[in-house]
Amino acid sequence: MEDNDIIKVGSAEEIITPGELIPFGEYKYLPKAKGKKDDIFVRALYLESSKEKSLIVVCDVMGLYKDFVDRIRKKIEEYLQIPANNIMIVAVQNHSAPQTLWYEEGKTLPEGKLKEWFLFFEKQICKSALKAKENSTESFFSFGEGKVETIGANRRPISKSGRVIMTWYRPKEEDIIDWGIYDPSVKVIKITDIKSNLTTVLFHYSCHPNVLWATGLYSSDFPGRAGEIVKMVYGEKVIPIFLNGFCGDIDPFKNMRVPIEAFCAPEVFGPSSKVEMCIPESERFGNILGGEIVKVVSEANNPISFHTLKIVSTYIKVPLANWKLFNDRAEEMEIQIIAIDNFMAFIGVPGEPFLTLELELEKKSPYLWTIPLGHANGYYGYIPDKNSYDKGGYGVGESQTNLSPGGGEKIIEEIIHILKNIYLKTA
Repeated sequence: MEDNDIIKVGSAEEIITPGELIPFGEYKYLPKAKGKKDDIFVRALYLESSKEKSLIVVCDVMGLYKDFVDRIRKKIEEYLQIPANNIMIVAVQNHSAPQTLWYEEGKTLPEGKLKEWFLFFEKQICKSALKAKENSTESFFSFGEGKVETIGANRRPISKSGRVIMTWYRPKEEDIIDWGIYDPSVKVIKITDIKSNLTTVLFHYSCHPNVLWATGLYSSDFPGRAGEIVKMVYGEKVIPIFLNGFCGDIDPFKNMRVPIEAFCAPEVFGPSSKVEMCIPESERFGNILGGEIVKVVSEANNPISFHTLKIVSTYIKVPLANWKLFNDRAEEMEIQIIAIDNFMAFIGVPGEPFLTLELELEKKSPYLWTIPLGHANGYYGYIPDKNSYDKGGYGVGESQTNLSPGGGEKIIEEIIHILKNIYLKTA
């Protein structure tokens, strides 16, 4: 162990909702947002030991390109003297936010009104980082795990033909032979100060927040509602931070109690569209998730103090398919790990890995609490497991992934190797 000082933790949040209607995340279908349901946020978690400083910034947007991430890291490094490689910038895959992907790559920022919002977004990220650092204090961690069975589901069920039928097409029960895996677990980390005041609630759940995309309304969707429940119970000063896992093949469509024309393109844009029905569904899912989080927080009463931080940011080479998407450095992928003592590790991967890879990572990790995060430090497209390619469906084709079969497993193998080295060095 490095020392006996207790790790300091700080958290903060800032609103990033645009003040006007600008290009929407699902711009291919909805070129401009239609309004606002609720606010979207950037939230920062600051961690400091006697020898290291680190920052995890979580943004209520669909994804972020590497050029923007590196720009923000450099600004925060200059502003707060936190090394850029110690900063993790995470998107939560929220589809009800401004367009942050698919603008012309190679440009630092898009143009027009969207550029103005990006500059505001940048400013709010830095502001949240500063506040989180200023709020930091010696803190204790408590851990708990709950289950939510009725939100996320595998969106790639296998039909009798052996091929995938995506759940957004509402396949019939009798046509499906395998509904695929999903993980109902909700990991909750409760952070308190030395006076036992609750300051931060981290909740990790692997599922696309894309219930509301067809409404065209800015929103933080069901994870945002879950965060509201936490604040309603524990007070406005508590910062709820949603950590999305490897959700590349997990979303809520199977469990949505609405007709297909409420959420599935192109039906959703026809005269019989019922997109407004998605709003109470988002609230329902958020209430379920929020209620489970509150339950776990109330039962997590064994606070632990930690002392060391170990941070690794490295680039690994990955096997490519015969095409190249999303990234002008497709052969390289940044993997970032922020480990706390020999107990917990946050693992950032820049894309949308399938859930099988998360479960494999958690199984083989030496850390008791392993927190995989997708959409971290850039966007690399989908990262399927090797068994998914020959089954077809969205997420494995030429327009969705850079990787050849086995690429996902190669990434997990590399991460496990890094984790084991860090773990041994911290022992």
